Amino acid sequence: FPDLFGFRTVTVTPEMVGKKIAVFAFLEVKKPGGRTSKAQEKMLAFLKASGAIGGVARSAEEAAALLQRS
Repeated sequence: FPDLFGFRTVTVTPEMVGKKIAVFAFLEVKKPGGRTSKAQEKMLAFLKASGAIGGVARSAEEAAALLQRS
């Protein structure tokens, strides 16, 4: 499971009745040059395929950029 997780509120399009929903957000935190394990890669791929927002962050700037993606 990712090191950090939560959700981001996303505004749904008018076609989806204009409600807001929570989208799962995650960060796998690594030091510069750090690598993910096979199990971590599998979990991250599952989360992304399920519509979650996030990824592997090796700096605060990278973490912010990952969470700003829609």
